[in-house]
Amino acid sequence: MGRLRSIAADARFLARSNVRMLRGVTPRECPFCGYHGRFSPSGDPPRLDAKCQVCRSFERHRLLAIAVQRQDLVRPGDRVLHFAPEVQVARLLESISPGNVVSADIDESIADIRIDIEAIDLDDDRFDVIVCSHVMEHVDDRLALKEMHRVVAPGGRLIVMVPIVEGWDHSHEIPGVTDPRERRIEFGQADHVRYFGRDLRERIESAGFELSEFVANPDDCRRYGLVRGERVFVGTAS
Repeated sequence: MGRLRSIAADARFLARSNVRMLRGVTPRECPFCGYHGRFSPSGDPPRLDAKCQVCRSFERHRLLAIAVQRQDLVRPGDRVLHFAPEVQVARLLESISPGNVVSADIDESIADIRIDIEAIDLDDDRFDVIVCSHVMEHVDDRLALKEMHRVVAPGGRLIVMVPIVEGWDHSHEIPGVTDPRERRIEFGQADHVRYFGRDLRERIESAGFELSEFVANPDDCRRYGLVRGERVFVGTAS
């Protein structure tokens, strides 16, 4: 009977917590649409204040927007290749360099062109900027980085975001794991093939890029509802 009471008490606590989560922790601001107010939780397990209630941007979208704007990573006239285009980011890129953004994905129904990022069927030095957010955890990242270095012009920029565990020296990947449930356990999502560790930096540099990084400050994290410590990696092609 004591165990049942404990389970019931835990269930009531979780129910109350979930109701509070739906309201958000504190008002935030969205750099895409200008909304100011409570954000919604999202993810599994849920992340508080993750999603803008107007444009539906997530934390990684908002961090990328801030990095692009503050670091001048995309400029008017830049030829931009945008992998796995997310609506909010696509609109931002088009607003900066209208008519010069090409979206690409393995699924041609959501992009301008169908491209395998591991074997990009495009000419060398074709783009000034490549945006690749939360793609490399799905593919052979070394092949993808080599191909992206080939199609970006010298001095061009590769903007990369990935799920990364900074406490790990080496990326966690087990080639034999193909079962969706096991991948979710090992890598956080059924279609992921790794969690990156700090060696992501070496992988980017080995492909021929000079690396810099952008991380938001604590005030930005509070204001925009960002994940503390999340980074945008910027490779400049040599």
